[in-house]
Amino acid sequence: MTNAREIITKAAVLYGPKELKFESWKLPPLRPGHVLIKVTSANICPTDVRKYWGYTKLPVPVILGHEGAGIVEGIIDEDSNIREEDKVWIRPIIYWCGLCKYCKRGAINLCEKMVALGFAGGSVEVGVKLQQDGMLGLFSEYTIIPKHALIKLPKSISLEEATFIDPLSCIVKAMEDSRLSEQDQVVVIGCGPMGLLAIQTAKIKGAEKIIAIEPIEERRILASQFGANYTINPDEEDVISRVIELTDYGADVIIVSTGGSSQAENIGLAIKMAAKGGRINIFAGAYPKQDISVDPNLIHYKELVITGTFGYTVRHNYIALELIEKRNIDVLSIRRPILPFEELEYGFKIYGKPPALKVGLAIV
Repeated sequence: MTNAREIITKAAVLYGPKELKFESWKLPPLRPGHVLIKVTSANICPTDVRKYWGYTKLPVPVILGHEGAGIVEGIIDEDSNIREEDKVWIRPIIYWCGLCKYCKRGAINLCEKMVALGFAGGSVEVGVKLQQDGMLGLFSEYTIIPKHALIKLPKSISLEEATFIDPLSCIVKAMEDSRLSEQDQVVVIGCGPMGLLAIQTAKIKGAEKIIAIEPIEERRILASQFGANYTINPDEEDVISRVIELTDYGADVIIVSTGGSSQAENIGLAIKMAAKGGRINIFAGAYPKQDISVDPNLIHYKELVITGTFGYTVRHNYIALELIEKRNIDVLSIRRPILPFEELEYGFKIYGKPPALKVGLAIV
């Protein structure tokens, strides 16, 4: 198929903090190596929420959205293994240089020239150019995506499930970064969507004990259903003493996935409740930005390893895909509520507020 017909897409366009408008955008003609995608399902990510509220400055107007899947509607390459009507997952990382020291190590997520769809990360200037070339964020009915950023989905995976390949890939990498093994006792701080994915993944990897720390009762119940052996309400219990009691001198792996204004405080808690030789993974970003005050002696004498996890590599995408395909991870129970595309702004406003978890969007 050639892109002879003019494609007009309805898109949610951000003009500034809390200034979201639905508009019609014209897409350019397809070029070799690129594919026209009808976006069917998307999720809201905290990255999008921060941009909506204005925590991150952007050269507006911009179209956000990077967690999603869709159907191929147009392609001009005859030798492609992707065909019209194929279901595909859209990898947000659509460009990396391939030449820098990070790319040579396979860490495309750390490439200085990396660009992620929907202004999710990387060079903003290049992101503007890609948007002009039709590579719109996924809060749009249609977008144009490079072939290399698409994974054809097996029939056994729904488009709704596929929206979780991106966040689950991040969790898979976090577990690798934490060197989680079967004898480890794991603490997950924060049982939002990512924390709940982390609990399930830790269980699959055979963690000896999983402890979830979460103030919201509904999320503690889900944490138990997904594999947490113990849950702690930080508003009612002394978190540090309780973790040390349950783990016999501290946790081996701690995933700090609260984000937001409580991230710095929870990193401090993690350092205090970690076992000797413990690994602490700072998974979520902290906005507004915060400083951390810690006793360096705790890190020194306990030989702690503190890591951060940002994004993933292509390899992690296929691991996440397999976990979803085998139904090892329950993603759909976390996708709530599911809103029509036109209610995107409402989704931004309720994100993080119970009973909402990973807010989903039915685009078309």
